[in-house]
Amino acid sequence: MTNSEQTFSPEDQDLLNKTQSIRISIAQKLTQSNPIPEDSDEKRLLVQVLDGIDKQVLMKTKIKSDDQNQKTQQHTANVIAELLLKTNKAMIEAPIDNSAKLLSDNYKPDTIVPGQLDTGCIEVDPQEILNQ
Repeated sequence: MTNSEQTFSPEDQDLLNKTQSIRISIAQKLTQSNPIPEDSDEKRLLVQVLDGIDKQVLMKTKIKSDDQNQKTQQHTANVIAELLLKTNKAMIEAPIDNSAKLLSDNYKPDTIVPGQLDTGCIEVDPQEILNQ
């Protein structure tokens, strides 16, 4: 079963096939004696018939292409979802090292820089800085 047959109901597919075969037989009849008819009305009719044939072929090709694109997008989405699940699972199952020791509250560094333990703000006059 082709993609267009899956898209269209059996009745619609039969109708499309019938109109396509009628168009082809009209085109064959118009070009039977001469590849390009002499009469301008016949030329116009032939162009319309050929245009209808082309449109139906292009429509079926577009349906097949759209179906293939949809399958490709679905496959890509599935692959990305699988990768994300594997990545998340690996991150969850990774062991966490809790053995790091915290410093006690009594720890004091060997050297303390002046102002290191000060709290609060000191007001500074910018003019004093410029004068120094």
